[in-house]
Amino acid sequence: MKKSILTSLALVLVAFAANAQSSSSTTAQHNVKVIASPVLDISMTSNTEVEFAFDTPEKYETGITKNAITELKVKSTKPWTVKASGSAANFVSASGDNNAEIAVGKLEIGSTIEIAAVPAVLDGLGNVLTAAIPASFGNATFASLTTAPGTTVKTGLKGGNNQTGNTFKLDYKLNPGYIAQDTYDMTVTYTISQN
Repeated sequence: MKKSILTSLALVLVAFAANAQSSSSTTAQHNVKVIASPVLDISMTSNTEVEFAFDTPEKYETGITKNAITELKVKSTKPWTVKASGSAANFVSASGDNNAEIAVGKLEIGSTIEIAAVPAVLDGLGNVLTAAIPASFGNATFASLTTAPGTTVKTGLKGGNNQTGNTFKLDYKLNPGYIAQDTYDMTVTYTISQN
């Protein structure tokens, strides 16, 4: 009996000692704050001059289309819209005599639709069941260029360049008809805004 009382007393003392050790621990803490500022960025991979040479009757009658003339890359923390605007109501002629020849709206802009490549499908023996389809560009839907605030070229979702749709190519189409012999110039500006 004496042994069982001593054993019980020993167990109670061990329990108190264990409890005393666990209550002697302390903690430290701090807050972590994230400050997310708005980001809205657009870049052009090629800003070289785009040239349309009207030198045949066919070109004067049907116009000229330039596919994938440049690529725009967007980074944004919100959904966005890219607009294009011409610097004036008309292209400016080098001679100064033909400034009313080409209206800004004669230049049309479209966002190229890129169609991803499809690999070939083979059977178990290596025979081709379906041929591979290479990547290609679909037909863009064109819109006439305007002055500010501009023509909507593309809209997209928040994200970086790797977000689907945030990197895209542009096509230009120009059909001014039979215009006076001269050299004409227009600056096209791309502006991004958050939706």
